[in-house]
Amino acid sequence: MDDRQALDELNHLLNDWDPIAVVPALGGGGHPLDEYRSYAPGLLGMLNNGAGVTQVAAELARLASQVMGVSSDPKRERLAADHIVNWFSTRASGSSTRGP
Repeated sequence: MDDRQALDELNHLLNDWDPIAVVPALGGGGHPLDEYRSYAPGLLGMLNNGAGVTQVAAELARLASQVMGVSSDPKRERLAADHIVNWFSTRASGSSTRGP
């Protein structure tokens, strides 16, 4: 899998995370779902450097609170981080999945 495909898949997982609840509004209008795409390269870099669920959840919490200005939800960030790390582990083992 190339980096572009990995970033596309990670973008889908970030859309599932959706801390500002914008994806339903964008998706319903036929707009591209790239609200969180700019965060994918940094997260992919973290994963490539061995980040686990705790580190990814902390980064998602930072993005939500410091970048987007919304309250962090530890359960939401942990669930998203679980999905992201599981996706990355599956990807690294040679399989591909988009997650829930």
